[in-house]
Amino acid sequence: MAVTSELPEVLTWQRKIPLITNPWLVLQCIVIPLLIGVFLGGFLWLITGQGDMLMLFLLIGVFLVFIFLLVMLVLQLATGGGLQTEFFISSEGVAHKAGSTTMALDRAATAGGVISGSITGTGAGLLAISQEYNKLRWADVRYVMVFRSVRSVVLRSKYLIGPVVLYCTEENFPVVLAMVHKFAHSFAEFTSPPSIAPVHTCQNCGNVLNPGARFCSECGRATETGIKAAYVVSEPPALKCPNCGNPLSPGNKFCGSCGHIIS
Repeated sequence: MAVTSELPEVLTWQRKIPLITNPWLVLQCIVIPLLIGVFLGGFLWLITGQGDMLMLFLLIGVFLVFIFLLVMLVLQLATGGGLQTEFFISSEGVAHKAGSTTMALDRAATAGGVISGSITGTGAGLLAISQEYNKLRWADVRYVMVFRSVRSVVLRSKYLIGPVVLYCTEENFPVVLAMVHKFAHSFAEFTSPPSIAPVHTCQNCGNVLNPGARFCSECGRATETGIKAAYVVSEPPALKCPNCGNPLSPGNKFCGSCGHIIS
């Protein structure tokens, strides 16, 4: 449990974005090429009357999905964890900005698509370039998704385009969740929302007060004049094997380490 008695007005940090182990990026790498292939193939089908065009571009999309996933795997191994990105969050909104390596790769992918004559590859590269810097004001946020496995938060507008993805560090993840909940809860719908409950701390010593307490149990100060709001961000309890302590996933019937039956 992490406690933050005062949330910062502005939070800026950098982190390497995981690639092949990132469910959000993997989903994009699968959906975007396939959608572009279906759109272009369907468009040419309507113009030329040749149904084979749809199948051709769909196959090109499948091939690009394989290439993108392979490139993500190689990049994650080569960069030691992913691509460096900068993130911003404040009382006005959120933003992310791609690092120089990501920008260079996006332009190289676009150039490769142009040189090879691949409309699908060129379109995917241009789309990646368009998402190198995204920002959203809190009033425009409508959907928030939390991916705890990679400590990331995805924020989308009502148009479902131009999302801002915040990849947090282990240290600032609770603070980011609390800030997102504070500024976006009145506008957005949360998926897997953070468990955030308002509590009170003593203004004199910072001790967490028990519900209904009139005096601080640490310093004795009267709480009527010394209470201020704080946020407690509670992570769901980790599942572990009762026999060997090995981490478990929800729904496991047997421990993968010692074979113990999980009731």
